[in-house]
Amino acid sequence: MARGVDGLLDDLGRQETTVGPGSYRRLIACLSMACRTRPELLAVLADAFAEREFAAWYSRPLLVLASLRYLALGDPDHPLAMEVLGDGEAPELPARLAEALLDPRLPELLRTRSVQTNASERAIGWGIVAMALGAPGGGFALVDLGCSGGLNLVADLVPTTWRVGREQVSGLDFPSPGRRLGMDLEPVDVRSPDAVRWLRACVWPGDADRRQRLEASLEAFTRRLPPERAPELRVHRLGRDDTAGALGELGRESGLPVLAFQSVVRDYLPPADAAAHEQAMRRWAGGAAGRLWLTLEPTPDPTPGRAQGGGPMALELHFRDGDSVRSEPIARTDYHPRACHLGPGALDLLRSVGHAQLGWGAR
Repeated sequence: MARGVDGLLDDLGRQETTVGPGSYRRLIACLSMACRTRPELLAVLADAFAEREFAAWYSRPLLVLASLRYLALGDPDHPLAMEVLGDGEAPELPARLAEALLDPRLPELLRTRSVQTNASERAIGWGIVAMALGAPGGGFALVDLGCSGGLNLVADLVPTTWRVGREQVSGLDFPSPGRRLGMDLEPVDVRSPDAVRWLRACVWPGDADRRQRLEASLEAFTRRLPPERAPELRVHRLGRDDTAGALGELGRESGLPVLAFQSVVRDYLPPADAAAHEQAMRRWAGGAAGRLWLTLEPTPDPTPGRAQGGGPMALELHFRDGDSVRSEPIARTDYHPRACHLGPGALDLLRSVGHAQLGWGAR
């Protein structure tokens, strides 16, 4: 866990190499230089982060960028509007960045906000699994662990284009859950204009695909659904609150199999909470039939260069197998997926699990 600005320069350097070309790379490079040469600017960050701890190395760089973009979304005259709104480049970036860092509105954002990308494109993880399992529409409960605003819960209502393997597929027919539950330490209320502005701020400038999907997902989430199928969000601390108990209660109350899904949760939890969450979920997944746990997390690829493709994220299925919990990698994809590369035998495994454990037929 990083505290305050300890190690911040290292994190900025790492972020500069991974963010890709464009205005954010220029801003990160300029911010890194400012932290080295302008003590008064580093002091702003040090004061704002003084009481905070960060589990993921990218949390602080992306939080600074999102906060600057949030302010610019409400202020077209913001000194960095060209960079953080339109992915453009204007002269005198160091001076304009210094002005933006000294904005009295910025420290409160850095003290209180967290990066909430709510990347709804990651819902391809639960969607293709539910399809391959043969899940009937309305026949399962979907839980999004670490849900942010819960937009992954409505992926079945958002037309989109995916690529599975080498095939481009438009409008995958994800089965609709009978219950939709999101659990998060601080669920985002997507009916709040300020919360929506923050979600928009967390989308990088120039990424039109993500921006369009975010807007479509916001519309789908706020669409009127039957009360029993409308998304429900709960305040819940993964690794501390009784996640297994809450999931068990949902299964008993609904009478439905429960598909629990998480995407990029591990990096945001303190190590002790991450370990406790892992143990609790494995106990839950192995406790009874009708329980499946899906994780989509950054994971090194043990077989780089494999023919089906790759990516930094691994989709894994955890399910009861006899008296133990079996964990199987199913696919790999990117942080913001536009494609999903299924592993050898993944479809056969999913169909077998769906039939044997849930009585579902392949779609």
